[in-house]
Amino acid sequence: MSAQKSDNRRHEDGNYPCPQCGTPQVETVQIEETFDHGGRKKPIRVTARLPIKHCRKCDFSFEDWKTEEARRRAACAQVGVQSPEEIRGIRKAYGLSQKAFAQLTRLGGATLNRWERGHLIQNGAYDDYLYLLSFPENLERLKNRRRFGEQSDDKRFQCLRPTAEQRRQASTFRLTAASRPPVSEENRGGRTDKVEATADGSAAE
Repeated sequence: MSAQKSDNRRHEDGNYPCPQCGTPQVETVQIEETFDHGGRKKPIRVTARLPIKHCRKCDFSFEDWKTEEARRRAACAQVGVQSPEEIRGIRKAYGLSQKAFAQLTRLGGATLNRWERGHLIQNGAYDDYLYLLSFPENLERLKNRRRFGEQSDDKRFQCLRPTAEQRRQASTFRLTAASRPPVSEENRGGRTDKVEATADGSAAE
């Protein structure tokens, strides 16, 4: 009995057509499976019991969206972090879109999307951050901090208008080149020799 993947249409037991024979005699059974989750570089080896669909008429078994969700939940449980459904629940509890939630929390929008879809498992630090965000008082503190930061930036970078007196002084301001005094040979680092004549007519320094 090999399980195959079906489409993502969501049906309930008893009304789920078998993709093999087309009859609705489909039930959910539990199987134990060992699988890798988390990408090619550092996959997580997980063993869990997963729900699959089984046709009582033709004995065909296949997977649906519930099987995929169970895999993601099992992987998150093994790592000890929140599942994609729990992350979505935190965001939806505040009525925020992915974009709005990402902007408020400064999480990457693409990263948040992968977390919620189970394509990427968050590390422990991000999982603790998400856990703290599940408390409304913490999200409110975060909103106040963002609001205070925006007000501070507005005051720090506001444009200062010059007064009439400052404009008048600026219009009369001129740069002039100062005259430089002549530089002696001694100041240039050279040496000047003075020759004096002695009484006997010889030269002396």
